[in-house]
Amino acid sequence: MYTAYAGSSLFGLSGFYSELMKGVGAASRLFELQDREPTISPTKGDPVKSARGDIVFKNVNFAYPTRPAVPIFNELDFTIKQGTNVAIVAPSGAGKSTVASLIMRFYTPAEGHILIGGRDITTMNAKQLRRKIGYVGQEPVLFSGTVAENIAYGRPLATRAEIIAAARQANCQFISDFVSALSNPLT
Repeated sequence: MYTAYAGSSLFGLSGFYSELMKGVGAASRLFELQDREPTISPTKGDPVKSARGDIVFKNVNFAYPTRPAVPIFNELDFTIKQGTNVAIVAPSGAGKSTVASLIMRFYTPAEGHILIGGRDITTMNAKQLRRKIGYVGQEPVLFSGTVAENIAYGRPLATRAEIIAAARQANCQFISDFVSALSNPLT
């Protein structure tokens, strides 16, 4: 009987030790990530007063750092004229989101230049640049709460009239047409 108690205790202890070692391994990886220096310093670079102007990609070559042997772009060239609306249409995995990530300076091209208003974005303060650019990703992000609270997320003191105006401006008037829908919680 005592042998069974001792055996089950040792078995439980070995399971605990195994889980503890998994936690130690995960923690050490987290500490490595925390200590990593970013390749693009978000606060260094020239001040960005405006992100207006043509967006120009000149001979841009790019591969993600985790897969350097898989090129995403080779000598990509295009210009988006200021004030124009452009749709980048391509199959999944063709690099549409990568274009946005490069413009936002989340990555730096291996070769070539990206210019906004004639200025190379690698010389710009990345944090300030990102604050000047509006980006809507492929996946919508909604917070728990009501539709109105989500619309007013950036301006928590917005009036109901401002929320409805913002919905209309974002071409979401179908929501404001159902005024009661603004108070509906999102699930």
